[in-house]
This record gives sequence, structure tokens and C-alpha cells, in this order.
Amino acid sequence: MLIRRQVFESLGLMDPCYFLYFDDTDFCLRALRHGLRLYYTPSAELLHKVSSQTGGRGSTFQTRYQTRSHVYYLAKNFGLLHCLYFLPLYQLKIAVKLLTGQLSIEKFRVSQTGFWEGVRMSLSAPRGQERSPVAGESIRGGV
Repeated sequence: MLIRRQVFESLGLMDPCYFLYFDDTDFCLRALRHGLRLYYTPSAELLHKVSSQTGGRGSTFQTRYQTRSHVYYLAKNFGLLHCLYFLPLYQLKIAVKLLTGQLSIEKFRVSQTGFWEGVRMSLSAPRGQERSPVAGESIRGGV
């Protein structure tokens, strides 16, 4: 992703609550909500060794943080009513994967850990903060 400096000066940095996954999606949604245009170049090619640092697709590390960030992203950006609808369905999806053998009991437990971490993150995140801090600012608004 290529982002001009002025965008960061206007919107602030990416949300530091994310560790992995959905941080870029969250930032792009914030940019769209502020009236900025996003461009996609389908002919561009990028070589990327997917998940080389996280144990690969389907690793317990990837499962935990993907779930955690997904829950946090939805709770942060789409409000209580959407969460009351979505979060039980998300839990149902995880349970169905377990029951159909698509998910081991270990991955189920890891998914649950990530799910509840995401819920706790969304409940403890500062409310009404329109932008994440710019370089040099703390999350709570100090310098």
C-alpha cells in the first residue's frame, strides 16, 4: 500500500490496538469515511511469502490473531446492533467448523481465545476517538 504523508497527518497512524491483521483494512475504512479516495491497480504484482513469520495459514498463531482482529474490527467500526447480530453468528460459524471436522479442538480453543480477546479489546478501547495518534502522541492524547 502506498500512502501519502498528508494522509497520515490528517488521519493519524494505523490503530495501535491491532497486532496483526485488519489494521490496513481499518485504516482504509477510516480514510473512506473521511472522503479520501482509494485506488486499486489490478495489474500490479507483488511477491509476498504469505504467513512466513506466523507459522503459515491455519497455524494457531494465525488463527488466534486473525479471529481477535476480525472481532475487534467489526466491533470498532460497525456498532452495537451489528455486533449483537454478528458476534453470535461468528461463534456459530466456529462451532460448525468444529462439529464438521474443519477445525480441531485445539484450533477451536485458540479461536475462542482470539474471539474473547477481540471482544475485550473493543470494550476497553477509547471511545469517541476519531483518529489514532500521529507520531509523538500517546494513545490517550498526551504528548
